[in-house]
Amino acid sequence: MYQKDAKNTGAISIKKTEFMVFGPLPSSPPVLLVYGHKVNLVDSFKYVGAVFGSTTRDIFLAHYQRKASKARNVANATFAAEQMIGSLPPSEGVRLYMARVDPHLTFGCEIMLDVDDKGILLLERVQLNFLRRLLHVNRRSERCFLFTETGMMPIRARRVLLALGYLKYILSLSPRTLAHTAFRHQITLTYHGYPCWLSDLRLVLARIRVPPALLANSSLFSCEGVDVVVQLVKDLTASQLDMDLRASSKLWLLQQRVEFDSKGSPLPPTPHAFRHYLKALTIPKHRKAYVHGEIEMG
Repeated sequence: MYQKDAKNTGAISIKKTEFMVFGPLPSSPPVLLVYGHKVNLVDSFKYVGAVFGSTTRDIFLAHYQRKASKARNVANATFAAEQMIGSLPPSEGVRLYMARVDPHLTFGCEIMLDVDDKGILLLERVQLNFLRRLLHVNRRSERCFLFTETGMMPIRARRVLLALGYLKYILSLSPRTLAHTAFRHQITLTYHGYPCWLSDLRLVLARIRVPPALLANSSLFSCEGVDVVVQLVKDLTASQLDMDLRASSKLWLLQQRVEFDSKGSPLPPTPHAFRHYLKALTIPKHRKAYVHGEIEMG
């Protein structure tokens, strides 16, 4: 390694270099020397914006914790503006969420698949709290209501969709690229039963009820197949939200909802969309009363 650096007229920075040991630590800590200097042994390290840890079951848990904290701080700062501008309209609130909060909740989701609930639950809590504050409903309000009325995608599904988009990008690359070559190795590892990114992706998709038969074939090995899975994830998410809404005794008003177009003709049921009344009711007190009436009639 030293000789390679010399040929490339480069050198390892001792101050910036640290190392981690994954798995059980030996009785005596290992010593790593670079250019005769001792390198620090650490249990977490930040690389290209991602935080890795070696002392937890999920090596990305520290990353989830940091991003959840940053997203929470941004959300609090967003609602702090209400002291100067008044109640934040839902339409503007959704735009601010996507611009300021969502980037933290989705950072690195292409490689950090949510196989462990501990991390994703932290992100879910931030999203739910934001939407509840935006709609002025209490902590015990139905979850499905937050998404069926705002058109927002639950963070679990959104992160999976972004990961699938990343997979489609890899598949579109030339077979000569390193990324495409690495993916072919992922296929081999999955085929032989070894845990890897691709097997984790299949696990995450199975948890949101993507049919096992679809995951067992080569649907994830072509751009067209990925498009099918993406649409299926969207449909399954919308279907699950609609099922949760109809199963709730508190949301019977929404279960009977009929929406109309500009000509007064009834529209087909849409389980997942930003509702017109959230923008049409411009007086905050009227909007809050309408929302509370929808969820508190049970």
